[in-house]
Amino acid sequence: MNLKNLCTTYGFCYDELNDHFKVFVICSLAYEHEFSVYSSKSDDWSMIEDFPFAEMLSECNFVNGAMYGVLNDQNYQKSKIIVCIDSKVNTCQETLQPSYGEGVRDWSLGTFGKNLSVVCKFDTRAELWVMEECGAEKFWAKLCSIPCMDVLTRGKDLKPVWIFVNGDVLVKFDSKLLVYDSRDQKYKDLLQNDYGEAVDVYIYVESLVSP
Repeated sequence: MNLKNLCTTYGFCYDELNDHFKVFVICSLAYEHEFSVYSSKSDDWSMIEDFPFAEMLSECNFVNGAMYGVLNDQNYQKSKIIVCIDSKVNTCQETLQPSYGEGVRDWSLGTFGKNLSVVCKFDTRAELWVMEECGAEKFWAKLCSIPCMDVLTRGKDLKPVWIFVNGDVLVKFDSKLLVYDSRDQKYKDLLQNDYGEAVDVYIYVESLVSP
């Protein structure tokens, strides 16, 4: 593969079944795509043949033993698809998306707590969906819908971070950190200063044990 204008995406995870770490690398250039996996146990690389998708559009998210990312559909029947890379058996397949309904302008993949999440944007609102499991079945559940008021209509990066017991939603929006009051339907800015692109928010659980 010619390395000029090469698009490369990396993923890192722990394979609990085989007790070793893996690095996934997806390389894309025009219509050429290579999917390779490095194993810390065997200390070598292996190629995944017949990778059926086009270039990766987002960073990978490691959730419940699998890597998830957003890619272009190689057959171009859809603009974006969610792909699951099974870290145990090194397979890659498309994952069903939430039932957004009509009017979705864009959506992005991420995590919410321990679950895979999708934030989809409409002209007047944004919705947070999470993937839940019931036995072997996986399904999408909508957690909240927040209106796109004036402060949100100009932005690009909208990320619900936490839902409080009273229904309020902590939202990371570009360089702002907001709380949406679900009763008054108003936003409160938690940061007095504009820190630009330096602002980001993560949820973590304290532990004395190193993972």
